Order: sequence, then C-alpha cells, then structure tokens
Amino acid sequence: MVEKAIDIADFFQITKEDLQKKILTTISDEKIASLVENGNLIRPILTPLVFKTCTLGKEKQDLYQNTLEIALSIELINSASALNDDIIDKNKKITPIMNHKDTFDDSILLGHRILALGFNIVVNHGDEIAKLYLDAWDDILTGGINETNQIQKNIDITENYNEIINMKTASLFSLACKAGAIEAESSDEIQQVFSEYGREIGLAYQLTGDLVNFIKRGLIDSMRFSIIYRMNTKSTTDPLKEKPLIKQLPKQKSKVKQIYLDEIKKHIKKAEEISKSKIIPQSFYKKMLNMAPSFIINQVLSELEIIV
Repeated sequence: MVEKAIDIADFFQITKEDLQKKILTTISDEKIASLVENGNLIRPILTPLVFKTCTLGKEKQDLYQNTLEIALSIELINSASALNDDIIDKNKKITPIMNHKDTFDDSILLGHRILALGFNIVVNHGDEIAKLYLDAWDDILTGGINETNQIQKNIDITENYNEIINMKTASLFSLACKAGAIEAESSDEIQQVFSEYGREIGLAYQLTGDLVNFIKRGLIDSMRFSIIYRMNTKSTTDPLKEKPLIKQLPKQKSKVKQIYLDEIKKHIKKAEEISKSKIIPQSFYKKMLNMAPSFIINQVLSELEIIV
C-alpha cells in the first residue's frame, strides 16, 4: 500500500506485489492462481491507482483491500479472455496460457471456472460493479466474435477495426478505471472521466500489441485491413483485390511501424489530457495518473526497443 509520493515504476511494482498477495489469499485453485499471478497485471493495477487518486490516498486499509479484490476480478476476466484466444488460435507459441497436458476441452471449462470465480468476487461489492463485470465480458466476447468471423470470411474490417479493439481490449481497461472510481464513491461525472481515460489506454495498448506481433512475429490478421487502408489511398472494400497488398505488408515494416506509432501516441495523448481534468483532485496520484499511459505502453514497446 502506497502512503507517500513515489516513482510511477515503484507504484506499479508495489501494487503488483499487493495484488499477488491478494491472489494467494483469494484463489485456492492452483492453476487459476498461477495463470493470474504470472500475468503482467497492468489492468488491475489501474484500479488502485484510480481509487487512490480519488481518495487522495487517505482511505482505510479495508477499503484498499476491497479495491484489490475488484482489481483481481478484472484480471480474472483478462485471463479467461487470453485462454479463449489460445483456444481460437490453436497455437501455444503465440500466448502460451495452456499447459501442454491440457486438452481444449479442459481449457474451455477452465475459462468458465475463472469467470465464475471473478463474478463471485464482484457480487460482494454491489450490483453496479457486478453489472460492469458482465458488460465488459459481453463486450470482449462480441468483439472477438466479430473479429473471428470477419477474418475467417476475409471481410474488410477497416471501418470497424477500432470498434473491435474497443470491445476486445479497451472495454476492460475502461472497467478497471471506472471500478476504482466507484469503489472510492466518486461522482458519476468522475466515474465517466476515468472510464474514458481507461478506454484510451486500452486502445493504445491493443495497437501496441498488434505492432509488436507484426514486427516480431509477422502476425497481421488483426491489423491487416486497417493498415492497408492507411497505406493505400485507392484501397477497395473488395477483400479479393486486397490480397496482393496483404502479402506486401511484411516488406513495409518501417511504414507500418510509423502508422501504428502515430495512432498509439494519439491515444496516449488523449489519456494524458483526460488525466488533467479539473474535476480530478490534485495530488501526486494525479501526477502518476498522467504518467501511467506512456509508462504502460513503453513497457510493451520495450520489446522493440522503442520509447514514445
């Protein structure tokens, strides 16, 4: 628990350790606990950050522990979502969540257990948080279904690419931040500000993940039509005519990288601007709130040795 002004990196590390302790005392299933504990815990760390920004760090210890529980439920959603991605990809090299001894049937059932555990946590924190939990999971599933269907059918997703990543990724970041404000009993107006703050970080995070997967691993399924649209002003919505351009993408890494970095920076800037809102009380937590977007994204971009 943070009680005085510290560096943003230290805050993330201390909060991560607090979350790991909460995992050990809350989750009895060793496999689920391991999945959650070994994650980067970026989303759930945002919940205590927003909570402390709203309380100015003057909350009682029991309220902070309650916030960690909610944050943990958010990471459980993320773990279930990552498990779904593994099952869909059928490729353990991309996101090695599944144990080599697990069958796909095991993984599907485990995902349901993870979600049930998360919901059992949030129902103890009121109907509002519980509904947000369910709404975020529905958004993630809807976005995943839309993306999978369109990729399988080779349909141009240029126009709704942002909608898909908004649902698949940004919705959970939005929940993480709004939940922190709710637990701090902040006004509806402040809750909405933090919801949008988290959404912008989530969009930047997904774009960054797509960029890393493209540069390091050559994966283009989730980004290809968006990139084609930006790289080719004569782009057509006919996917059959776009196939030659898809094949050219790996040869144009520099151009693709710049397009994505520009988009990433745009969302970081929006999140930073939101963090400066006058309705958010002044404190060193508010300053960390402003630093968090670039700090989070740079952690991901470190794989490419890039800083934004």
